[in-house]
Amino acid sequence: MKDESRTIMNGYFSDDGKEINLLIVPLPSLCNSCLKFNKATEEIPCLLNRMDQMEEIRRGAMFCCFAYELIDSPVDK
Repeated sequence: MKDESRTIMNGYFSDDGKEINLLIVPLPSLCNSCLKFNKATEEIPCLLNRMDQMEEIRRGAMFCCFAYELIDSPVDK
């Protein structure tokens, strides 16, 4: 007999416990020019940042990403 109280759920969830469909998480245009875009090691942090700002993005508010790095940055790091 399976103990339902110990079921582990997989995926991403909002603060109120609702599962988030990753297909509806918006991708701001800023992400396309980011050095971290499509890097496997950055996928989760980027996704969490976009999920946190989903409603703002949908309303047309400015997307804010403090991890953003321009692909062809003229600044030598």
